[in-house]
Amino acid sequence: MQNEAALIWNPILRQYLVNAPHRMNRREGTTTCPFCADMTNGRVDSQTQVWLHPNDFPPVQPPTGEAYVVIYSRDHDRTFTQLSVDEVNAVTHLWRDLYNDLATRYAAVMIFENSGASIGQTQYHPHGQAYGVSVIPPTLQYEMETVLQDQAAGRGCPFCRVRAELSDDVNEVAANPTWRRTMNCAISPKSCCA
Repeated sequence: MQNEAALIWNPILRQYLVNAPHRMNRREGTTTCPFCADMTNGRVDSQTQVWLHPNDFPPVQPPTGEAYVVIYSRDHDRTFTQLSVDEVNAVTHLWRDLYNDLATRYAAVMIFENSGASIGQTQYHPHGQAYGVSVIPPTLQYEMETVLQDQAAGRGCPFCRVRAELSDDVNEVAANPTWRRTMNCAISPKSCCA
């Protein structure tokens, strides 16, 4: 992949888009799990439970960005929701450390999980992904602008305002004691973290 073509400017949308046609040749249909191979080939220690795997088909490469796969468990057949509290804690510590590292080099860091074939998942070993990119995606830019505008106007935290507006059960999709997910908003904390 050539870095010069990794990000292309779309003049109609007025934003950069990732150009990664090589990702169309990933491992669909293969029976070999590259993350299990990390263990059998000795890439990770036998005691390691969570680890980073360099993305074998990265959409971006330095200096444009970096892409990693975050492996949640040695067990190929488990899902994130089946992890114990201690295992989830280990994953979140790895997320934190990776975020802190990538944030020293890139304008935006995105850590996420895409689950299911319809969204493009090709490996079923429990994992998520992390990208550090040299440009701030428009959605993150708009959110940042909203926070700054609301603070300047004395309206406080916009996330807290939206959370209060959508606090009824009608809009709630899922929740636990700390986080909630509503139909019109991303996952948000139940208390302000600003």
